[in-house]
Amino acid sequence: MSKLKLKRGMGEGGLSLVEVLASIVILTLLLTTFLMMFLQSAKVNKASEHIIDATYIAQEEMENIYALSTTIKHNAKEGAIKGLGYTNGSIESGWIVFEKGYNSNVLIKIKLQNKKGNMDRVIVEVRGIPDDNIQAQMENLVVWGAD
Repeated sequence: MSKLKLKRGMGEGGLSLVEVLASIVILTLLLTTFLMMFLQSAKVNKASEHIIDATYIAQEEMENIYALSTTIKHNAKEGAIKGLGYTNGSIESGWIVFEKGYNSNVLIKIKLQNKKGNMDRVIVEVRGIPDDNIQAQMENLVVWGAD
């Protein structure tokens, strides 16, 4: 009877090498998947941050132009826009185009097209300097002060 008790106490209760390796492989796959998800999320957040910043800049410039339009007459608009730090307006396909560097990474373009009388179509574009891609764009109709 003592032999039976000894054999029962010497059972195999541990894990084999194959089971440990399988667990490590599964754990590695799971951790790699989560790491990739976190990296992708960080990239998307960074891109969203750039778009939000560019949209804010475009909105700010559009508000500056609107503020000018309430006080400046139609025939003085180009000088007033230059007063905001923009370069001389060049003509491109019927548009008067002004440019201003915002910082080392951003270029702002304002395009004006006369629609009727003292009303202009205004487009504000925020572009990246190295690649010249449009990061944000706003469009509005502006009625300038009476001539």
